[in-house]
Amino acid sequence: MRCPNHPQNEATGYCSVCGDFGCQECLTLHEGNLLCERHYRPIARKVEEEKRQDQIRKQHPRQRLVVRYQDGRRDYGVSFAMI
Repeated sequence: MRCPNHPQNEATGYCSVCGDFGCQECLTLHEGNLLCERHYRPIARKVEEEKRQDQIRKQHPRQRLVVRYQDGRRDYGVSFAMI
């Protein structure tokens, strides 16, 4: 069977979500499942956003804050160091 997107390539598997056949260029292996580009694209965006957020967190380390008032109350917060 030939890949519908790349007729010169043999189909090597199918998308675990929609069942479309594809070649190695069309399918991506993610957590043990083969996914077509249409179903992998949202996952790839989420992974990239998580990487970006992680880099931002590493650039701006957090400090935990505790504010103690004279009347005994406490407030907790987080401070981000701006470099």
